[in-house]
Amino acid sequence: MHGWYVVYTKPGAEQIAAEAIRERGVETYLPLFRKRRSHAGRVDYVSTPVFSRYMFAADECSSIPVRSAHGVVNLLRGADGYPAVIRDEVIVKLRKREDRTGHIENPDLVLSVFRSNERLRINSGSFEGSEGTFERMTGMERAQILVRFLHRAMTVTVPVASLERM
Repeated sequence: MHGWYVVYTKPGAEQIAAEAIRERGVETYLPLFRKRRSHAGRVDYVSTPVFSRYMFAADECSSIPVRSAHGVVNLLRGADGYPAVIRDEVIVKLRKREDRTGHIENPDLVLSVFRSNERLRINSGSFEGSEGTFERMTGMERAQILVRFLHRAMTVTVPVASLERM
């Protein structure tokens, strides 16, 4: 296998899309974690996708059966306009983090591409040229960075694509 397509789904349709793609003979991977939920004084845990609205489909064939499956909006695309394909090693690492029930433990660590307190430079946008330290991810594509601005420390949220390591 060469890699995996990153599939962008309709809101809340990750499981539906995964099943529809599997029915077309394509292997899928939907990383899940146990989310604590409380309602009316009761606490329970529900299986929730680690990456909201995203899942993975094996890059074994044409992307057409994947793109046209129920629940799929589109495939994540690279700068060249072609479907983005991630390496097998990424999926292997995610699967190694699963517990015996198939849920990923500490999903916040999975989302982070940077280490806590790592020094970064913002290379585009309103804070271009600013330097700061990584605090946390606020989704798949955005990060909170602590920067000094006008002699004060402040937290800004910027696209991950606009960050570079120092």
